[in-house]
Amino acid sequence: MNVNDYKEPECVSDGSKPKFSEFMNNFDLKKSCSHLNDKQISQLSEVLYKSNDIFVTKQNPELGFTKVVEHHIHLKPNAVSKHQRPHRLSPDKKEILRHHLQELLDQGIITPVSASENVPITSPVVIVSKRRKSSNNYTPGSKEESLSCFRFCCDFRYLNSQTQHFRYTFPDLQELAESFTNRVPNYISTIDLSSGFFKMGIAPESTKFTAFNTCFGSYKFLRLPMGLSTAPNSFQLLMDKVLSGLTFKSTLCYLDDVIVVSDTFDSHMSDLTELFDRFRMAGLKPNPAKCLFSQNKCMYLGHMISKDGMSPPPDRVKAENELNVLFPDL
Repeated sequence: MNVNDYKEPECVSDGSKPKFSEFMNNFDLKKSCSHLNDKQISQLSEVLYKSNDIFVTKQNPELGFTKVVEHHIHLKPNAVSKHQRPHRLSPDKKEILRHHLQELLDQGIITPVSASENVPITSPVVIVSKRRKSSNNYTPGSKEESLSCFRFCCDFRYLNSQTQHFRYTFPDLQELAESFTNRVPNYISTIDLSSGFFKMGIAPESTKFTAFNTCFGSYKFLRLPMGLSTAPNSFQLLMDKVLSGLTFKSTLCYLDDVIVVSDTFDSHMSDLTELFDRFRMAGLKPNPAKCLFSQNKCMYLGHMISKDGMSPPPDRVKAENELNVLFPDL
């Protein structure tokens, strides 16, 4: 049996779930899992389909929202208020900004600042071109082009300078890369949460500190934005709570990058199912476009991981070999 022959179970064919083939189009398993046999691809497809509700897809675009941890911002006792004017933008950048603001409003990530709200600090925003622009031919000036080719960023540098530090220990990268307990990583899945920080709320009394000014008005974040100095700490705390009991057993996690390792295929399916159940309870949703499942090797935190152990990434090995050819005496 292959992935195209899989039949939807009767218990889930009630119309409340997307069609199997429609959902599985989000995963190119035949290409990414060519090392698996047809039976294994079918099993993996069934595990993914049974958890279709936790993935951000065209049919299920909600980013997800968690209440496990809430981000708090505490200003220093001697913090000084400062209101920064919005940066000047060209007409085309203003239209890009308009598209991003509307998208953030539609998703409930930001909200306008009310006239009666006491906002001690406001920050400016910048529009930055993404280094790797999409190859799709978007209509110039369209919303699709704005969201795909440009990044909306808040300049929180002054706010960060006035914020008390939130101390929380991050996993050591070397320790993470070397920690696979007693399991041989014969099957590896890497999972990336879609817009991970935006899944986490900000305490109501702290939202006013995230206010930012634009030519279209002032807004504030209701969900955790990138750029806050304490945001990574809060998000790592969230993930440690969600994955409690699984870390160093079947999963490793650094911020929104999660890896699942198993020594057998059947245990890998169980490990994935348990992880998906944790995500569902916490309100976290992965991005299928950035996930790889049941691989025999993968890149994680700058290391190539496989059953043979860790090795440098191929591109770095290639660069070093080329350097040795150019400069043999080094």
